[in-house]
Amino acid sequence: MPDHISAPSRRRALLVIMLLAGLQAVASGCSVFQPNTTNLLKAVNPDTDAVSGSWHFEKKALTSESAPHARLAFATSPHGDYEVNITFARVIGDGSVHVLLPVSGRQVLLTLADRPDDGMVTGLEFIEGKAAASNASADREFTMVNHTRYKLKVTVRTRAGEARIQADIDGKPVVRWAGQLSALSLPLEWALGSDATLGVGANDTVAQVYSASLKMIPAETSSLR
Repeated sequence: MPDHISAPSRRRALLVIMLLAGLQAVASGCSVFQPNTTNLLKAVNPDTDAVSGSWHFEKKALTSESAPHARLAFATSPHGDYEVNITFARVIGDGSVHVLLPVSGRQVLLTLADRPDDGMVTGLEFIEGKAAASNASADREFTMVNHTRYKLKVTVRTRAGEARIQADIDGKPVVRWAGQLSALSLPLEWALGSDATLGVGANDTVAQVYSASLKMIPAETSSLR
């Protein structure tokens, strides 16, 4: 910028430029990440990060094949409280989509739109050895429609042997669970090889992940309430 422009004017101009750049990125379909977040997709190598099933990038979207318990591990292991945001869609089939969540040395499966009976069930498994349809985390209101993009936000907090896990889809609460850490476990067929690893999965369906970010929650601002 020219030297004769005042400092306040420079700051205002820079803010306008940054705002326009962000709006342009959104309009073009790109993801905009805050400075304190980690872009999880940026470091993904489907050839080495896939744990089960075939994964690949299709027009920048991480895409699963339709296979039983297809899953991929992100190259990030959050330690402490965190928030993960994922934009995803199911594109083929009627199977479930999953997020594998590390929780202070344990791991639990967030299942989205499973069909264990006549309806769709979203929830955590296992809780005290019970699947999502049979425990207190179960939500039967969320319905997944193919080719529809959903914005998932999950927060995980732990304190003194207790945990709180919350999940929202498009701003609406779907999972609200709090209890003892010891109640959480992961179905063996969804194992990633490490309980500290964050991952995504799809069961007998083709799913796409368009963006995925991780934000650590500072201890001083975190609360189980």
